Amino acid sequence: MSAGLNVPACIALLAELGPIGIAGVALAEKLFPVLPSYFVFVLLGTAASGRSDLAVTFAAAAARSTLGALGWYCVGLRLGPTRVESLVERFGRYIFLKPALYSRSMLRIAPE
Repeated sequence: MSAGLNVPACIALLAELGPIGIAGVALAEKLFPVLPSYFVFVLLGTAASGRSDLAVTFAAAAARSTLGALGWYCVGLRLGPTRVESLVERFGRYIFLKPALYSRSMLRIAPE
């Protein structure tokens, strides 16, 4: 038996819990970006199809995804731009965020 995590099975299991499970996956996906959002949400949509109301599923996923993004915003606000840039340079590769991409993104948001 493989020691790896069976991601589709885990997402399907959480989706069976309905909006609460879907909200949990959406929050986890935003806080720990191991898999791309488009992959996670396609799996969630597939797992939840026919089991719950689309509007409720969408609202739960959107609310938790937004809450996760707000969490990262608060972390960035609290740490400040210098420490965030240092963290991106040191650990960004683990979440597929290259320092050059981060620098370009920051120039678009707050031009010097």
